[in-house]
Amino acid sequence: MRSRRATAVAALLALGAAFAIVAAASATVNRSAAPTAASSADSKLISCGNTRTMGVLGPITGPAASLGKLQLDWIQYYVKGYNKTHKKGKLRLALGDTVLGGPGGTAEAVKAAQSLASNVLGVVGPAGSNEVKATTPTLMNAGFAFVSGSATNTEITSDGTRKGFFFRTVPPDAIQSTSVANFINKKLKF
Repeated sequence: MRSRRATAVAALLALGAAFAIVAAASATVNRSAAPTAASSADSKLISCGNTRTMGVLGPITGPAASLGKLQLDWIQYYVKGYNKTHKKGKLRLALGDTVLGGPGGTAEAVKAAQSLASNVLGVVGPAGSNEVKATTPTLMNAGFAFVSGSATNTEITSDGTRKGFFFRTVPPDAIQSTSVANFINKKLKF
């Protein structure tokens, strides 16, 4: 069993990777171009200014708020540490509550995605696979790269719909199920 410290370090590294992926993918996005258009040498870069805003779509309230709280706590921890060590280029968060598992289904996630301003560089979230599917048109039309550390549906990265826009830091269900089955079969000998 992993120690709490190792788990915390792994979570922090995954969060840092998520921020890095979103920032790198967003830094060269030409938001006026169609998602399939090839970027040209004269495409404009996003002006970041002194403060860079990252969107966060997560279950802040609702049935899965405990998941959202943990994700938001780690994001805020990372941002606080980053801002402490960087005099220029501070990070700021724009939060959107997706109410994962709430009575409105994925509609709350879509509303949260629509609430993000055009100055957002990229988005961490949504947390759920169905939310990723529902928010894809909104986030892609805005030119946002988005990354999830908990959306595991295999199709969201294999169907090609979100290519170049969506990334994840967790293995898809197809790989997780094989790994779990192998663990049960080989290690637990069932």
